[in-house]
Amino acid sequence: MFEEVECCVLRHAFSKGAYADLLDAVIEEVAKTEIIPPHDLSILAEIFINTLRLGFIPGIVHRVFYSKVAYAEKEAIGTGNVLISCGHTKEEHIKALDRIIWLMACPQGQN
Repeated sequence: MFEEVECCVLRHAFSKGAYADLLDAVIEEVAKTEIIPPHDLSILAEIFINTLRLGFIPGIVHRVFYSKVAYAEKEAIGTGNVLISCGHTKEEHIKALDRIIWLMACPQGQN
């Protein structure tokens, strides 16, 4: 389950209009070994616009994509290239990004 800060971090990441190319690369990578349904960035990103908490069973595309987004956002925060204006602290965002990475690596760990 993504809690409030995880949703905030992803909402912020997708508000920049980035990551469409990353999603295409992830789909191409995963499709080499898995049969996957169509995925669209709008579906994977727009869910966070008005979401405070999100519980779902992540598929392989979700796990790889959200992990890569979280790693990229964490790197951007570390270099000072992210303006956090939501009311959360930089440390809260970093902790949320770490949690996203962990949840996508160990989805059964959500229980």
